[in-house]
Amino acid sequence: LSHRQQRQDQEEQRLQAQLQEVQHAARGELAAELLPALDSVDLALASGQALVVRQRQEIAAWEQQQARAIRQEALPSPTPGLWQKFRRTCAAPPTPVASTPQEPCRLPEAVTTTPDVLEAWLQGLTLVRDRFLAVLTAEGFEAIPALDTPFDPRLHVAVQAETRDDVAPNTVIRVVRQGYRQQQRVLRYAEVVVARGQETH
Repeated sequence: LSHRQQRQDQEEQRLQAQLQEVQHAARGELAAELLPALDSVDLALASGQALVVRQRQEIAAWEQQQARAIRQEALPSPTPGLWQKFRRTCAAPPTPVASTPQEPCRLPEAVTTTPDVLEAWLQGLTLVRDRFLAVLTAEGFEAIPALDTPFDPRLHVAVQAETRDDVAPNTVIRVVRQGYRQQQRVLRYAEVVVARGQETH
């Protein structure tokens, strides 16, 4: 009876280990299927951040132009300049009144608040991405290190090579698509650009 109980315990442990291995592999397959969604989130974050920077630059340039136009209008000039004509056209009230002074052109509030709204949306998207990565990390997934490391064909796929003098040959200089692995199992190889030395003739 003792030997039989021992064999049953060993069999249960073996079945439990097999079950854990199958679950581990299944989670890896699910994560591999979800990695393109993570790529899309990363792309949306990069595009959104670039858009916020561009919009803030355009708003700042507009405000600088308006400030210059106001300073130029303060100077005595026999004929109105181009900006003065534009400002008068832009700020003209629907019913012109001769005694009402013209106000400078202002950007609509919807335009000036767009970067703030977009930044709030990007913060929410960042939280989603961080939560996704936290779940992957808890399951033993991790990003494959690639940038500024030697090219490793077991982890990386070279999609392009560039001639560089400032780094050693076969060094990864850019990551096109991030790779991931589950412990020692590669879920997706990192697609990278590799440096190569000058060709000698």
